[in-house]
Amino acid sequence: MLSKNLPITLALALGLALATLEVGAAAPKSVMDYYQEVPTSLFPSETKYELKQTKGGWITHSMDTEAEISATVDTKNGFIQFIDEGTGGGDVKTQVALFLKEDKSPLVAISTSMFDGMASTGRIALVEPDGGKWKAVTSTAIPALRLADFLDSKCLAALREDVRGMLEKEGIRFTLPRQGTTVRASVMLTPSMLEGVGDEASAKANSPCPTGDVSRELKWDKKAGRFTLDAAKPKGSAASKK
Repeated sequence: MLSKNLPITLALALGLALATLEVGAAAPKSVMDYYQEVPTSLFPSETKYELKQTKGGWITHSMDTEAEISATVDTKNGFIQFIDEGTGGGDVKTQVALFLKEDKSPLVAISTSMFDGMASTGRIALVEPDGGKWKAVTSTAIPALRLADFLDSKCLAALREDVRGMLEKEGIRFTLPRQGTTVRASVMLTPSMLEGVGDEASAKANSPCPTGDVSRELKWDKKAGRFTLDAAKPKGSAASKK
């Protein structure tokens, strides 16, 4: 004979099972969730744009003009990008990418690349959660790059002193991946950066330096939770022409 309490028991068991499934099926945080959590003090230049979702997509606003800026927010691939053109003549590109370690814990990379019409500079910050707070791990999660990692000694000697100082300080830009896990680091050179430059045509012909971007790849090691510099020589660099 069935117990009168069986329907109640089954209902309670079913409710408990559903509750357990709901807790276990909690969606993982997205790159946007992490973007909102990271404090402004940990962003490159300590500048954080406010992102807002509208019917037409994600937007932010220019720091200089307050003009509306369209933003790419790709939660599937863990990627955010937007470009602030300011008042014209240059721009600031912000990229954010989410990398997962082997244990599925997150590492968030935030890159800003600035172009003022003459030269291009960049900064990067890598952060991760730590006991309910966020901490910077840039110095341990990515190699300390130097100009010598991109340019040979002849090219370095040909650079104007002020330009070399600027490039050493923040001349390396970091392009984060929308797909995949490889970060591209690059240095941009123009003929005007050389000592004793004449006209642009002769500067290009006689320069010991490559013109344009010289890039290196940084490979993600999810087990170690850090990036390593690809051993391959940079394509188009003076060093690769030997």
